[in-house]
Amino acid sequence: MKLAQRCTFGLNCDAPAAVPLTGVAVDAQLIGPLAVVELRQRWRHDGDRPIEATYTFPLAAEAQLMDLALTIGERRLNGTVQPRREAEAGYEAAIAEGQRAALVMDAGPDLKQIALGNLQPGDAIEVCLRWVEPLRWVGKQLRWRLPTVVAPRYGSPSEAGFAPWQAPTTSLLAHYAFDVQVRISGDLAEASLACPTHPITLRRDGGDMLVSLAREASLDRDFILNLVAEADPRAELWTCPTATGSAALLSFQPKAFGGVDLGGRHLVLLVDCSGSMGGDSIRQVKEGLLSFLALAREQDRVTLMRFGSSVARSNDAPIVLNQSGREQLARLVRTTVHADLGGTEILKALDAAIKVAGPEGEVLLITDGEAHVAPQHIAAVTSAGVRIFTVGVGSAVAEGLVRDLALRSQGACELVTPNESMAAVIASQCRRLSLPRMTAHLAWDTEPLWCEAPPAALFAGDTVLLGLEATQLTAPRLELRHEECTRQLDVITRSVPEPFVDLLRRYTAARRLPTLLDAEAQALAVREGLLCRHTAMIAIDTEKTASDGLPALVEVPNMLAAGWGGLGSVVACRSLAYSADFCADLSESPVIRRAKSAGRGPATSEPPAELMAFLRADVRVIGLVELLERIARHFDKAPPGSLDAARAELPLSWLIVLEHWVDQEQPDLDEQQRFACFVVAGLKTVGDAINLAMRLLLRRTFAGLVPAGCSIDGLERALADEQRRVETLRTSA
Repeated sequence: MKLAQRCTFGLNCDAPAAVPLTGVAVDAQLIGPLAVVELRQRWRHDGDRPIEATYTFPLAAEAQLMDLALTIGERRLNGTVQPRREAEAGYEAAIAEGQRAALVMDAGPDLKQIALGNLQPGDAIEVCLRWVEPLRWVGKQLRWRLPTVVAPRYGSPSEAGFAPWQAPTTSLLAHYAFDVQVRISGDLAEASLACPTHPITLRRDGGDMLVSLAREASLDRDFILNLVAEADPRAELWTCPTATGSAALLSFQPKAFGGVDLGGRHLVLLVDCSGSMGGDSIRQVKEGLLSFLALAREQDRVTLMRFGSSVARSNDAPIVLNQSGREQLARLVRTTVHADLGGTEILKALDAAIKVAGPEGEVLLITDGEAHVAPQHIAAVTSAGVRIFTVGVGSAVAEGLVRDLALRSQGACELVTPNESMAAVIASQCRRLSLPRMTAHLAWDTEPLWCEAPPAALFAGDTVLLGLEATQLTAPRLELRHEECTRQLDVITRSVPEPFVDLLRRYTAARRLPTLLDAEAQALAVREGLLCRHTAMIAIDTEKTASDGLPALVEVPNMLAAGWGGLGSVVACRSLAYSADFCADLSESPVIRRAKSAGRGPATSEPPAELMAFLRADVRVIGLVELLERIARHFDKAPPGSLDAARAELPLSWLIVLEHWVDQEQPDLDEQQRFACFVVAGLKTVGDAINLAMRLLLRRTFAGLVPAGCSIDGLERALADEQRRVETLRTSA
């Protein structure tokens, strides 16, 4: 069995001849303060010799893995939680004895790894994992994210603490089926729903809302559900009985005191311009930075910094955001923010940004987080006392890194996918930056046995969750404080529904683990059946196989995340909202998976020849005439200016032509103007090749968006050249 090759980013064009993972299905229920998720990995070994498969996959940073089960034929094997070293030894012994075995371990703040040993030729095995994670409201909105894929990460996996077989890899050839069904229960079932990542269908089942995929999907992007409630969430104490009393999860939202910090701040905008940010991500970054200009205050001072393999300052001195300052910063965003700076040296960039910000400044970091960073390095960079507010961008954000940077520095983290509004996320972070700092204080009639301490940084509208356990549980007196001002929140007590009592109890215990010494944490995790860095989950099939010798090791790669590094676009629309029994479609990414070779080299004056060949090897060739007709159909019944869905029609080969022209000739154009120039130049190139009605529709829609004095002759020539190449390909095919 040939193992996938490694490189700096973990992106491979080779894969094992027979990858045993065939697909993943997920069933989730959102109810009260929790999401309860069951993931089933389907494995089938079609090779001719026994193997041991290892696979590193993502979980939400706050997810607590609780149960493991294997189904082999008609037999179901339940896993157990053991001390990590003991479980590893038991797994190795089982493999040596010729037994099938599964071992699940923590591989980072948002990663888990499974090793599945002694898979025999013809084996079909289902691995079932169950976890619980909290639901956090921001105002009236709740965002539930199911991560599915690990994007390639820059740097050394070993320096970040990965063993050689644990580091996630990615293959362009990998493809796994994905299915998900979500049951939304209780008060949550009355919220309105939006899914920005996948087409879905909804139907009522009694008082619940059932969400399912409207068509087949792949394991190449996170699945997102956005819920919007009519009323603000209340402060609630969710309780369940224990052997010694009760366990509970306190959930509340701090309320604003009404004032804002009116003093001017120095904000460093630290933007990831590494190669992995190409395509959708860098366009979103520009959108967000330009929207920031409308939200910032005139007293604010801003320094724009970009990073990749190196760190660059776009302005030497901070820019005061008066009218001329805003115009200056807008020009810098349009002309300097490109995904052209190589690797993701995020620690070096943060060190530089913190020094520029100074003790009174703050950092707004926008990145996909796709870098290997050791936990001790995160602790070091966040110990300077400068708040870091992070925005994670992309279809497969490394949540563990961007979230940890924010929480450790008393900032806040937001994530955004290509089809969500970056402007809304930037507005949310700007709101937090301007709010006065507050603290929370709890008073009890009877002190609990233990209670999680409130975080040092509270932001109005952001849900705070605290676990606790008590012999006699009563609702606390909850008080918010800002300087001399205080505000009390009324807490109501609610019982978690009966099927989830044990899960809430165990999840509450899991929230206690970080407060304990290592030995105590390990003992509690083993007792409650919780996966953590001190434990592992193991399941062993006592039935021996006919294996002779150790199995061959196969590392199962992740799929390439949709839109990663500019390889395709997943942008179709900014918001997809659904009602019951409604189905909507979403353009898929033209991500390439069957290429002979791929990748971008350093920026050159021409699109990389190997990339163009790479695109032609896989994507159905689309000519300019067909492309313009498809764009026109988007506007047949849509109001002028509805650009997002039409922009999504551009395959990567045409996007490269457009971006190359912009970089060389028209770097100051915004996204709407670029797209309009593409359409107008395309109309000139094809002449009368499309019908009159569509040609008139396109001209009426886009002609007014082309700025005066903008020369599109070069774009017209480039489109004609690409059109000739397309026709040559069609002829040869």
